Amino acid sequence: HITLNPLQIRVFPNPTQDWLHLQTTLSDGVYQLGIYDTQGKTIELTSVSFISGVGKHELVQPVAGLYFFQLLKADGHIAGSGRFLVNN
Repeated sequence: HITLNPLQIRVFPNPTQDWLHLQTTLSDGVYQLGIYDTQGKTIELTSVSFISGVGKHELVQPVAGLYFFQLLKADGHIAGSGRFLVNN
């Protein structure tokens, strides 16, 4: 039985109004970012480049509320996930 430590992803600012900054220990590269509402509906799917452990993404027409995100590796496996608030 193997237990994997969940990847720690820091999202800031949280709450946000327009930009998400993601800080992690992932290798530099491009990852797919999926953003979902509390009902599981896909809000955005986009690519984010990570350099020195930091990636950023401008939210498209953000609406106040709680959102969840997943970062996917090129092979489709989940690299990490988390949640954030939009407060505008």
